Amino acid sequence: MKININNSYINLILLFPLFTLFQSYIGPINKILFILLMTVQMTMYLRRGISARFFALLSIVMLMECIALFSTSFPLQSINDIFYFPFIVIFYNFICENGAFFYDLAVKNIKSIKRIIYLWSFFIVVSIAFPLSYTQVWGGGTYFASFTGDPFRLCPTAFYILALILMVMMIEKNRKMFWFSIIPMFCFFSSGSRTYLLVGLLLFLIVWYKFFYNKHMFCLSLLPLVLLFLVFLVNSSMMQKIAATSYSSNSYFDLWGTVTSGRSIFWEADINAFRNGSLWNKLLGFGFNFVYEVNKTAIGAKIWAHNDFIQLLLTYGVLGILLYLKVIYSLFRRRLWKMSEKKWVVYLVFFIWFFTANMNMFYTYLCTVLGYVFLIESLTKIKQTDEEK
Repeated sequence: MKININNSYINLILLFPLFTLFQSYIGPINKILFILLMTVQMTMYLRRGISARFFALLSIVMLMECIALFSTSFPLQSINDIFYFPFIVIFYNFICENGAFFYDLAVKNIKSIKRIIYLWSFFIVVSIAFPLSYTQVWGGGTYFASFTGDPFRLCPTAFYILALILMVMMIEKNRKMFWFSIIPMFCFFSSGSRTYLLVGLLLFLIVWYKFFYNKHMFCLSLLPLVLLFLVFLVNSSMMQKIAATSYSSNSYFDLWGTVTSGRSIFWEADINAFRNGSLWNKLLGFGFNFVYEVNKTAIGAKIWAHNDFIQLLLTYGVLGILLYLKVIYSLFRRRLWKMSEKKWVVYLVFFIWFFTANMNMFYTYLCTVLGYVFLIESLTKIKQTDEEK
């Protein structure tokens, strides 16, 4: 049986939001999927020819990984940290180098995209009835996590699915698909993630905008939509999180520490740790465990930075920040800025990345990284030129 490498590539990408739902029950499931995806990704590079630019990029990334490992005191706090950064560099570089290829591939596999939306939605709806789908996290509230066991794992899958819904609406001009967006929106309102509630609302606004043929009607609908969202918010479990992060005399942190769930406290510690490092560390980082150790000292918890730029600065140094910004800039320049859309839509798509990267981390959530490409490609209507091929 002949295997179509292109179809295998996009189908592996599409499985992540579905497999993530059951990751807590089948631990290695996403790791196996990730290994398969990276194997196919490199095969795609080999088939299309490895450019000098990519070879240089890959060499720098591998060198940075070796230096970070050399600077790390074992055991690793999280082995996943080794793979997040190389993946976003390699994957986004592939999207940039191959022009409209990804969009064309999505068009050819639109039925697979719809199947993933249907299956994910089915499992989410079914899980609502199960007590195990609800969990208590920081803030004391009870939040919906579906089968993932973690609302912060569920929300990136909801973001991914909402981006797929937008893509189907754009490719098929299928307005009926819009109604499936209610399910990921339920996830955003029922989780404890304020970051994903905001970016989910912003993405939904784009979906809502595309739902209307008459843009005048879209403008008229905004006020009722805002009022409806406020009603949902007041009656959702998210209000428990908002109440828990409202400053009072009983707060453990100061005002900004409470509002940011401790972020302003450990961010200051992280930045001071960077300033006190050697020139070598500032340029090439402190290794994978360093940020966890600093945050453990600052607030008593071994957590990552919740900020792409601080996390990369402490792990890979200034070189890591520069490479990350280079890859993101290339994605925006070669894909995002070519959108034939209203400027406010383009700025909204940019802000979704920027806000997530600053307040909750972007590159460490695989479903968010993948879903963001579908979001961009859904709105990028450019013909593949000879230069892009």
